[in-house]
Amino acid sequence: MTNIGTAENFFICGSLTAPIGFGIVPACLKEGRGIQYQSKEARAMAIQEWSDDVILAEVTSDPEFTDELNMMLDRLEKNPKDVVVNFSKVKYLNSSNISLLLKLRKLLLDNKHRLLLCEIHVQVWGVFLLTGLDAIFDVAEDTPSALASLQMD
Repeated sequence: MTNIGTAENFFICGSLTAPIGFGIVPACLKEGRGIQYQSKEARAMAIQEWSDDVILAEVTSDPEFTDELNMMLDRLEKNPKDVVVNFSKVKYLNSSNISLLLKLRKLLLDNKHRLLLCEIHVQVWGVFLLTGLDAIFDVAEDTPSALASLQMD
């Protein structure tokens, strides 16, 4: 068997997504079917450079949420921008998630940038209301509204 990558990369074969490397050859490659490779970063979170100054990110629930926000924090420490975070795939928040969101907000505010959250599910919005986070974060109903809000300021 030939090593076709490292554990930091993933292959996608139909609905299967798994790490590659360590001499593992995916079955779909053996069968001659198409295979797509993705880096760990690309697979974890959908990030779009909406413009030179705006990033649009779509996050998911834990355990990915923590990894996704840490990755975003690392990226934005080097090059801060305005950020819109789409919560449509987030079903719950825990205290470490809230801590990371507050850290992201502080980083952006310290660098004179904005953080907008959008498409927040009802149960997640309940957490925001109970903790008072609704008064701290800028929230928009949907992604287009969040992007428009950034353009107006």
